[in-house]
Amino acid sequence: MIQRLYIPHKLPGFNEMLGASNRNRHVYNKLKKQVEWWISVEILDQGVKPIKSAFFRFTWHEKLGRGRPRDPDNICAGKKFVLDALQATGILDDDGRHKNVGWFEEVFYGDTQGVEIEIHSRP
Repeated sequence: MIQRLYIPHKLPGFNEMLGASNRNRHVYNKLKKQVEWWISVEILDQGVKPIKSAFFRFTWHEKLGRGRPRDPDNICAGKKFVLDALQATGILDDDGRHKNVGWFEEVFYGDTQGVEIEIHSRP
């Protein structure tokens, strides 16, 4: 079964996560809670069904504006927030790789803003 989830927000990347944690652990925790809340609202609004294990395909959309665009490895760190929100909402029991998360595939586009997630459930 394939489920789709769309997050219309630019998620923090690795550099933002690292910067917040270097300032103060409370700053990072606040960032994490806020971003997971945005994602949890989308998960519940879009009716994502519970899964035991899955493969994930992330299609990252990030506008290429002025300045230097973020590197793909910086952008894709945002998947941590997605997986944690899937756990927080009870959609995914655990994000461990042996039982619940099979693999990730990631694609990057410089058009709009947000991330599309295809959840390929395993039997």
